[in-house]
Amino acid sequence: MRISPHATILVTFACFGAIIGTHVGALPVLIKNSGISPATYGLVATLGMLANISCMMLGGILSRYTSPRAVLLVCFPLLFATMTYALLVNSVFSFALSFILTALAFGTIDLFMNAEASVVEQQEGRPVFNMYHGAVSFSIAVFAIIGSLVSVLLQPWFAMLLLLPFLGFTWAAIYKVIPAHQATAGIKSGSSEKLPRRILTFMGLAAGLNVSCEAASILWAGQLLTSIAPELAAISGLGVAFYGI
Repeated sequence: MRISPHATILVTFACFGAIIGTHVGALPVLIKNSGISPATYGLVATLGMLANISCMMLGGILSRYTSPRAVLLVCFPLLFATMTYALLVNSVFSFALSFILTALAFGTIDLFMNAEASVVEQQEGRPVFNMYHGAVSFSIAVFAIIGSLVSVLLQPWFAMLLLLPFLGFTWAAIYKVIPAHQATAGIKSGSSEKLPRRILTFMGLAAGLNVSCEAASILWAGQLLTSIAPELAAISGLGVAFYGI
């Protein structure tokens, strides 16, 4: 079976969204099992987002020494490991540690996945980024519902077993299809002039704020439904799905 770079990146974005959705769908059960308070959860979520955005900020340095392909091949298994740990938590400390470790992996994958998507979009010669981000949103919505159902009806960690074939296929596709090159390779500049550093800094801050607001909506959506009607914890993923879509 031959798979194109475009299809590979599409699957990579979808898998990334599936892992996010599974995690946030299981959060109401994980919070209950770990005994974490809403205030502490808010603090941990803030630290997690700081870790996430810090990885994106440091990605430029990392990209000098490696390729998006290498980062994705290393970080997806690491993300699977941290997610499995996250779905087994039973204390405040383990919840906080797993949340921050997972956020670090999410931030690194997010950056280099988008970098490779930029290269593929240039190769395709047509705008495809909306399709990639649509795949993330759809996967978050679907797997948030699956994650909440599985967490309540079975056990949170069981959801990772459902994700394993998807993750394995994604990793194999990246290994086989995506070439090793620098993050900016293949991207043609439409202008010989570079944007001033201040403008780039402002754009980076705006993007970081956007990511933070989006993450906050997703992270708290399931908690709102569960706090209003605890008996609906099994379908708390619907709240996440609303924001994911």
